[in-house]
Order: sequence, then C-alpha cells, then structure tokens
Amino acid sequence: MVTKRFLEEKFLNPWLEKREAEFRAQKAELRAQDERAARIRRKLRAEALDQARAEGAAEGMAAERVRWQAWNRRRMEAEARGEIFDEPPPEPMFTGPGKQCIHQCSRLAARRTP
Repeated sequence: MVTKRFLEEKFLNPWLEKREAEFRAQKAELRAQDERAARIRRKLRAEALDQARAEGAAEGMAAERVRWQAWNRRRMEAEARGEIFDEPPPEPMFTGPGKQCIHQCSRLAARRTP
C-alpha cells in the first residue's frame, strides 16, 4: 500500500496535473482562436456590407441619371418639334444623400438576386 501511494504521489499525480494544465492551456488557446476568427468574420462581413452599399448607391445614381437623361431627351425633342411638353420630371429615387432608394432600387436588386 505504501508503495502504491508513494508511486501515485511521486509519478502519477504530477503527471496528471501536468496533463490537466496542458489541456487547460489548449482549451484557452482554442477559445482565443475562436474569438479571433469571430472578429475577422465580423470585420469581413462589415467590409462586404460597406462595399455592397457603395455599389448599390452607385448603381442607383446611375439608374436615376438614365431616367433624367431620358426625360430631358424627350423634353428637348418635344421643344424641337414645337410641341408642348407636359410630362412631369421623374420622381427622385433617393430621399437624400446617403439615404436609401425609396422604391425602384429594391425591385432592381430583387431581379439581380438569383
């Protein structure tokens, strides 16, 4: 009995404590890696969202410019023919700088989405 207790105290218990400490360290490292990965995912998601917003705004402004150019072309053609042009100008698609499109952009985006 003394030999068994001696061997446990001398060899087994220190070995178990060392293994437990290694396990705790590995667990802490994995937790830190998970947190870093989550931070990177959040950052990439935010960057992708910013890029998508910028691209959407550019596409929306281009679409609005096309609508205004078409309206202006029709107005100028009517003036050149001497006709009265009573078509109202296109309604703005955006509510202001940096704001979201109020009606047509959402339908355009819905058509592009597979």
